[in-house]
Amino acid sequence: MGLSKLEAPEVLNFVITGQLECGASLLREALNRHSMLICHGDLLAEDDASRRVHHESYFGPSGNTPDWLVAGHISGEQYLTNKIFDNPLRGEKAIGVKIPYSRVYAYDLWDYLSNRCLVGDFCMIQVKRNPVACFVSIQQRCPVFPNLATPQESSFERELREISDLPPPPPPPLLQLDIDELVSFVRQHAAADEKIARVCDDRLEINYSELIYDFPNVFQETLKFLGMPSERVKSPICIKGAGAGHRLTQWRHLRDKVPHDIRSYFEDKEFF
Repeated sequence: MGLSKLEAPEVLNFVITGQLECGASLLREALNRHSMLICHGDLLAEDDASRRVHHESYFGPSGNTPDWLVAGHISGEQYLTNKIFDNPLRGEKAIGVKIPYSRVYAYDLWDYLSNRCLVGDFCMIQVKRNPVACFVSIQQRCPVFPNLATPQESSFERELREISDLPPPPPPPLLQLDIDELVSFVRQHAAADEKIARVCDDRLEINYSELIYDFPNVFQETLKFLGMPSERVKSPICIKGAGAGHRLTQWRHLRDKVPHDIRSYFEDKEFF
């Protein structure tokens, strides 16, 4: 879906959103290799240290007065409006921010995003993945499984390693999931999906499977959506490792015990 304005703005602002572990980090860092745009990372992260690191990686040291998003000092809406959007330091023509569902909820950005979409110099990219698969991946990222990624890896490097032809890391242990936690997570995910659909008509939806299996075309379509000239980046070429269903010890038990609205996600043919 293209931009709806009759005249393209000098700077296009956009948000990449989706569930944690949906592939949004892969897309964000690929976009950052384009010469005419910047897509910021976890500027709205839960911990202050991460917010500062991601802010200063682009804007430089803040000095004595914090310039990043500090709780109680400035709201998420004020930060995005006054510090991030329409503020290219290197002449970029598009400025994006990756904001996962959890942080949209945390800062209650629904009305803000809706209003930005109405202005016309703003659009959204929504990366969609099966929420059960996301939940499995999130559980495997916890410190209990230190062999899954090294501290030196960026999220982009980690995802490329997992889906490329590089030697895979040692297989993680099988998971046992709490049904109540899973159900709560999936239902909140479904609610966020619906909210995003209502918030912004000018959005591009990208399925995780397409992002992984057809990355070059998806990337070029994303550039076209953003009004950016085509540029090539290194892309993943194949999947290594087991799907999410094979990483669970009680797969059938979970599928049979969860409510009907959750069970449909277990039957998704693109579940991985």
